[in-house]
Amino acid sequence: MATPWVILGRVLRGVPGPEDAGAEADELHAPPDFTFPVALPPRVNIVAAGRDAHPEPNSPDAYPYIIAANPLGLLVHFAAAPFYGTQFCDNHHASHLVLVRNFHTAEGQATATAERVTGRADGVPGLQNIGNVAFACSDHGDYLIAELQVRDGDADAVIVYHLSSDGNGWAPVYVAYPLAAEDRQWIPHGGAYLDGTFWWFDLSWGILSFDAVAELEAEQPGLLFHDLPDDRALQEAAPNIHTRRCVAVSRDRLRYVDIFPEGEAAMVTMWTRVLGDHGWEWNMDYAVSFESIWNDDSYTETRLPRDVPVLAVVSPSNHEVVYFALEQHLFGVNVPEHRVVHFEAYELENMPGPPPPASGRFLVAWDLSPVVAQALGMNHPFANFDAGELAAEHDTESEEQDALESEDEEQPVVDPECKEQLANVFSYIEEQQAGESEGEEQPVADTYCNCKEQLAEEIGCAKAQESDVDEGMQPADRWNQTQQASHGEGSGNSY
Repeated sequence: MATPWVILGRVLRGVPGPEDAGAEADELHAPPDFTFPVALPPRVNIVAAGRDAHPEPNSPDAYPYIIAANPLGLLVHFAAAPFYGTQFCDNHHASHLVLVRNFHTAEGQATATAERVTGRADGVPGLQNIGNVAFACSDHGDYLIAELQVRDGDADAVIVYHLSSDGNGWAPVYVAYPLAAEDRQWIPHGGAYLDGTFWWFDLSWGILSFDAVAELEAEQPGLLFHDLPDDRALQEAAPNIHTRRCVAVSRDRLRYVDIFPEGEAAMVTMWTRVLGDHGWEWNMDYAVSFESIWNDDSYTETRLPRDVPVLAVVSPSNHEVVYFALEQHLFGVNVPEHRVVHFEAYELENMPGPPPPASGRFLVAWDLSPVVAQALGMNHPFANFDAGELAAEHDTESEEQDALESEDEEQPVVDPECKEQLANVFSYIEEQQAGESEGEEQPVADTYCNCKEQLAEEIGCAKAQESDVDEGMQPADRWNQTQQASHGEGSGNSY
């Protein structure tokens, strides 16, 4: 059975202000840096940051933000008041990165310590956007943080990275940027690390990857651009795209999930990025209409309306189970089986502003390593938890599913009612690429076209802060050796 995983709210709970710090001054009774409950999905666990966890405790951040969740720890962005950790960019003068590690359990709560990441020295580009930060951690405790920085019109991008084991702090690596000729901004929606490769996502455009092992040894390292499957790229960035699209790591593979088109015809689709004989390609896992899910008895029992939900998170241990949010409830669905396996009310605490949709921007799936699971009291046989609750998600994790994961044998699950719809949509795309007329009647394709036009009209994106950088490069040889020696599982985060 796979190790357990939990859902975390990305925004941490705040701490008392400086005027209340006197009660916490006794070092013998100082509270832990971090505390949080541990409950299985669909429960949302909120991490509380103690005063000592804040890099600037006299100006504590009211809204620290979890950038990435690695099986061995969390990477959190802290700002100094009046700034927030949830502010994504143009704030590097008040930004701090903190690791959440060394987990224990006490009185039914999980506790952890704060480990502050070295700040960036003068001459090293400052933090531009936490949406372009990826995080990896080895079994030996070493970690690697990499931020991708892209400037419009530049032939090169910059990867600013910090390898904890080399003791040299942060360093920039200049890499060829394959999208330099495009008249378009890169809008970051998250990053991940998997099997020696960093991945950064723009959910409206595509994915950039960097092989940390091979490219750092190349004379001219470069990024590789991956198109979204079946030309799902939009002509322009779209607001709130994170409520209907995500890229996530599940069962050690990179998955792209999409809800399209809108309305009653909506379906949820998943593709997996695989390296085949002819290079990288997308394999479709499934395409299932929401009508099929709504018609299942398990959905009827939730008493939720037949409305298209918000895309929340993907189970990291079973890619067939996807979690959605609707009317302040989270529900997990075994999508190929059209079956709701989890259902519960949720509340996103400590939000800066009106309650946002429970998408991957505010939730993160944390796949626990066996060491962390044991430290949190969740080791086999999961005595503290209902076995049926675990079985609800993992009942499809068997040798048959492992066989389906084979690139040669895997067959996508596509609802019959979706096949014609998909064919019409893809036919429309092909006609557009061939320059055929947009005036031809194609009911389903027109719905898709109108959706694209509507999204293109609702543009909301911020221009990234440009930074002056010094040239320099330091290969991460020690990290590569550590990774090869540890043989640890790949890890990543959705955003």
